[in-house]
Amino acid sequence: MGSTEASNSGKMGVFGGKSPSVYNPENPITLFIIQCVIIIGFCRLLHLPLSRLKQPRVIAEIIAGILLGPSALGKIPYFNKHIFPEDSLVILNLASNIGLVFFLFVVGMEVDVRVIRRHFKAALSVGLGSLFLPFAGGMAVAYGLNKEFNDNKDTNLVVFFIFIGTAFSITAFPVLARILTELKLLQENVGIVVLSAGVGNDMIGWVLLALTIALVNAGSGIISLYVLLLGIAWTLILIYIIRPIFIWLAKKTKSLENGPTEFMITITFFLVLSSAFITDVIGVHPIFGGFLAGLIIPHIGDFAVKVTEKVEDLITILFLPLYFASSGLKTDISLLNDRISWAWTICIISTVIVTKIIGSSLSARINGLLWRESLTIGVLMSCRGLIELIVLNVGLTAHILNPKIFTMFVVNAVITTTLTTPSVLFLYPAWYREKVKRWRAGEINWDNTPTKIDPKNEFISNNSFTPVITDRLMVVLNRVEHLPPLMSFIRLLAPTSSIKIDYLMDDSDSQSPVKPTEEPLLVHGFRLIELTQRTSAIIKASDNGEDNKLDPLMNVFRTFASLNRLRVSGCLKFASEEEFSNSVIEQAKDIKAELLIIPWSTDGSISDESEKNLKLISSSFVQKYTTPRHNEYIENIFDNVHCGIGVLIDRGLTGNIVQENFDSQSYALDRKLSFTSLRSHFSTIRHPSTLFEISNPSNGKYHLFFPFFGGEDDRAALNIVLQLISNPAISATILRINTSETSTYSPQSIHQKTDSKDFSPLHEVLEKSGSVSSNHFTLQFRNDLPRQVSISQTPLEYDDKFKSTIVSDENDMVENALDDKFIQTCMNPILKKFSSRVTFEIINTNLPLQYALSLAKKDISKHKHYGGGSLIILGRSCKNPNSFIRKDLINILKASGYPTGAGSGLRRCLGDSAEAYLIARIKARHILTTFISNKY
Repeated sequence: MGSTEASNSGKMGVFGGKSPSVYNPENPITLFIIQCVIIIGFCRLLHLPLSRLKQPRVIAEIIAGILLGPSALGKIPYFNKHIFPEDSLVILNLASNIGLVFFLFVVGMEVDVRVIRRHFKAALSVGLGSLFLPFAGGMAVAYGLNKEFNDNKDTNLVVFFIFIGTAFSITAFPVLARILTELKLLQENVGIVVLSAGVGNDMIGWVLLALTIALVNAGSGIISLYVLLLGIAWTLILIYIIRPIFIWLAKKTKSLENGPTEFMITITFFLVLSSAFITDVIGVHPIFGGFLAGLIIPHIGDFAVKVTEKVEDLITILFLPLYFASSGLKTDISLLNDRISWAWTICIISTVIVTKIIGSSLSARINGLLWRESLTIGVLMSCRGLIELIVLNVGLTAHILNPKIFTMFVVNAVITTTLTTPSVLFLYPAWYREKVKRWRAGEINWDNTPTKIDPKNEFISNNSFTPVITDRLMVVLNRVEHLPPLMSFIRLLAPTSSIKIDYLMDDSDSQSPVKPTEEPLLVHGFRLIELTQRTSAIIKASDNGEDNKLDPLMNVFRTFASLNRLRVSGCLKFASEEEFSNSVIEQAKDIKAELLIIPWSTDGSISDESEKNLKLISSSFVQKYTTPRHNEYIENIFDNVHCGIGVLIDRGLTGNIVQENFDSQSYALDRKLSFTSLRSHFSTIRHPSTLFEISNPSNGKYHLFFPFFGGEDDRAALNIVLQLISNPAISATILRINTSETSTYSPQSIHQKTDSKDFSPLHEVLEKSGSVSSNHFTLQFRNDLPRQVSISQTPLEYDDKFKSTIVSDENDMVENALDDKFIQTCMNPILKKFSSRVTFEIINTNLPLQYALSLAKKDISKHKHYGGGSLIILGRSCKNPNSFIRKDLINILKASGYPTGAGSGLRRCLGDSAEAYLIARIKARHILTTFISNKY
């Protein structure tokens, strides 16, 4: 009767007077949920301040576990009785051990034996150096610990010594990988050596731990031998029998190409649990079985990465914090209540750090690394964290350690891991890394003096009015949709490398530093992939060498370059999205790029997220061009790069997009002319989609439109225009637009042989007005402007604050003189050689943008039959903005009824001219806005 009432009371819940914190063996989930919420919440709260100190999350989780135990909150009356009662710890330990088995499975997948093969010498020497010396130091300390604190006379001293030596020598590989990721060292020399050595160290450490457990669980020496032999046999079975079958199944289910299917995930989980069961049955800990299962998972394609993505969130968010709490409940800092205990704790910490640093540093130094790099490797290899905590809990459960010695080693794990990040930042700061990189590349001597000066770069910085040929181009390949516009632009630019460009040579100056080149254009493709703190991302980053060969974007880019006979190089790099701009800047500097082309993302995404691409057509204008994150990415590159930059805006794919709407109920086959077969036409009717008109392949002509307003950026843009003009498939219209308060429209040609029919003079548009009236022109132009631009930014106003940024009349005169000299130097030979397809016109006006937009619209419409499309090239001109252009932009935006335009973020990135062209929606396929760095 009493049991029935209790059961009914439990079913009634709180309304029956049942407290949720009372443990009920028949329904333990209520208290288990309370424990999970407290543990996970406590870990996350501690991680917030510690993450600002660049500490890994494992530190917050270890400290949270200690604070929830008898060291802190456990001393509060009734806390443990209500939250962590003794009977409930069985469920908590079961859940944490299941999570631990799967965590070691993920750790096994992180261990890529190919990393050791690629860096075998460094991995072997540093790994052994970080293993044997700490192992010897640990055995020495074990002697003193056994004599001072071990009251258990039945302890096997051999087992105790081996266990303490293992605890000293093991390195926390998962924590180490995350620290390297946080410090951006994963792809540096130091990070590569540490990662490869850490893999070997981890594997040997787990073998030693398995040996120790086998010795503890065995009753005699012969049984220990049987346990060890069975463990080796199971390892061999996994590698040589189960792994080939697993790979065969993955191939049959196409999981290697398309990601693991539900069937393969089921097989994988079954393998993990079976391996854990077998290793536990034969006398080794079940976590060793999970580790072995992870080792045999193939790293073909992204299979290991995809499997990790399936399980890592559940493990890291739920199960691991439970394990740390379970460990923390066994840790009591109050046991270290005398000087001797703390003296031995300090001895353990100092011995671990000194032996790890000495062993690893000497090995790294032998491999040719600098002393500072070697010391950094030693500090990183002394990282402990989670793996040592697992080892310690195994030792405590097996009664190798008593609670006091266990607590000493937990304190050691916390302190050594906490010291790792600040020590590395002190020994190996960013400025030193940059210096070593440049020194190894031969750019500087050790005292920072340059070894050589690139005469071309020296020339560019001193003579900005002379044309320069770009033969070192770098393009950023972040996303799949960036490839078509980039390949189109490179294809247009490429012929200038193989054609003798003598028309840019001044006949009167035989000493001109611009020499024609016979070498093909060198194009460097830089592929960026987002690197997060996820284990799957770290696994993928560690496969960087393979990814560089197998990455589809890089392969398409290499194939394109090969077909077009270009010199090509490529680099794939993993970085956090916040570091994308810095990565681009560093790479451009490393390869000495002369021109950097960055594609503009029309949906605001920086990294390659293909699922967003489907939203591209339906997204609004403002959404396409005003994403703050992307604007900040571009702006940071503009502010810090050391070469010329071009931002390429793609306005559409090859051919016009046509949407055909079919009646979903109509399946009649209409007879009509089509390039497609009858079968494909029927398929199209049944599955309505967007169709593309096919451009005439015989008409591969392109038309280029370039308004030259003046200034350093426009001169850089003209340099690119000159190279493009050498391509016989390109025709061009170049405008020299002079601005002044009193100017009216006044077109003039500077070369008599230029046919006036090729001009697009504005007076044909406004020929009745004689001189141009601002009001008349604005009224006519308003129809070309968009009517659905959202007003979401601060209105652009022409006020006194802006006037202070305009250059003085004297500076204007200097700039105009440079512009005139540059125009004269460039255009005279161009018009002599290419007068049949190049139109040049000088316009004097006080409405520069309005004229430029009107002429662009008419010029592009005139050449709309060109199969290649049209390209508009603009100078950014943000350093010294033109007052007339800014006032004209204000008039255009106000006339359109949307005074904020596309937003201040886009204006800062691309400049006033580019914003006006985007707002006006001129039907050019591509727009390139250029900027010459003040650091060039």
